[in-house]
Amino acid sequence: MSASPVSSSFFRWLAFAVILGSIGVFSIRYNKLPSEVLESIKKSPTVIFLSLEPKPENLSEDDPAHRVTLKDYPILGSFQLNNEQKHLVADTLSTQVPIFALEASKCFDPRHAIRIEKGSETMDLLICYDCGWIEIHHSRSRTVRRHMIKMCRVFLTNFYSHKAFA
Repeated sequence: MSASPVSSSFFRWLAFAVILGSIGVFSIRYNKLPSEVLESIKKSPTVIFLSLEPKPENLSEDDPAHRVTLKDYPILGSFQLNNEQKHLVADTLSTQVPIFALEASKCFDPRHAIRIEKGSETMDLLICYDCGWIEIHHSRSRTVRRHMIKMCRVFLTNFYSHKAFA
């Protein structure tokens, strides 16, 4: 007795997906940032939200934004978060959404950053909404940690329209 064409085709695709998954071409991940990062946002005395120019080459050489940078990205503006805003940011970044690795591009053009300051230590989170990555830079380490996230323009709209930012 032979297998039906549907079941045979299904099992071939299933085997193909398992092979791709095992070599890391296709995977589902969750955007969980380390808990120490989220706690630092909530508890650090100084947390600054920054707007960045993701493509410095788009600015003219005499533009004042070239003078102040964060990890070589010109800072266009910034403001310090109050406690309510810190909790909103941490809660938003802690939301887990499944990520399909193939759906994210690899552009990494961060438009925003969060700087966490505690004493002489700093932690910078550079956020690219287009490709879905956050880079974490810590003053104690040369290692850059990358985390895939799923944030979209709806997040930005909801974030900025929240009463905490009014």
